[in-house]
Parts: sequence; C-alpha cells; structure tokens
Amino acid sequence: GPGRMFATAHAEVPADRDMLASHDLIDNIERDLLGRLGLHLTIHMDPVVTNDPELEALRAELGAILKEIGETVSFHDLRLVRGTTHTNMLFDIVVPFHFKMSDDQIRRKVDAEIRRKHPDYFTVISIDKDRIRRD
Repeated sequence: GPGRMFATAHAEVPADRDMLASHDLIDNIERDLLGRLGLHLTIHMDPVVTNDPELEALRAELGAILKEIGETVSFHDLRLVRGTTHTNMLFDIVVPFHFKMSDDQIRRKVDAEIRRKHPDYFTVISIDKDRIRRD
C-alpha cells in the first residue's frame, strides 16, 4: 500500500556452505533492513559453485567478453549443465535500461565468443535490465 517500500534481490552463496546457515543469514538481512529502513525485502538465494576450476575460468572469460561490450555490463547465476554431446552454459546478463545494443545483439555477440572458444557449449542467456541510475 501507500508509503510501503518493497524490493527483491539475489544473493549468491557458496554451494558447499550449509544452506540452513545461509538461509538464516539472509533472514537476518531482510529483518535488519525492515527494521532500519522500513524496506520489505525478499532475497532470492542462489547457490554458486566456488571450487570448480573450469567454472572459474569461464567466469573470467565471460567477464572479459562483457567488459568489451560495456563497462556497466555484468553477469550472475553462471552454471553449467554437462551432457554427453554438449554442455549448456546458463547465466544472466545485467545491462543498463537504455543500453546501446539490443538484447538480441548482446546474446548473439556473447554466444559467438563462447562458441569460438568452446564449440561444444550452448549458451542459455537471460537479459536483466539494471534500473539503477549510475551517473
């Protein structure tokens, strides 16, 4: 209703950490922000594999590709689904709301760069719009 503030956020937590402990931490953050700011926050918890050298190398590659597209472009929720004939590489790309490239142009460019280095990888890319003004 009027005068209430609501927000959502994603929190990446180590996949090998106890999920109950991570959930407890996130509950405390939500409660703290409600008490201090009156903000009704819902945090979605994403477990992230942090001890896979291949995934870490892909994070670095993807970061470099996105930096070429734009300094304000980022990604999250990178994960791999390995199969017998190919590997699906799933992730979300965050772009400013009024970015110079279309979502489809970004997807095509990133897919081409990944496929050039990893021909057996299929990308599954979601585009998130960053609505926070950063100037």
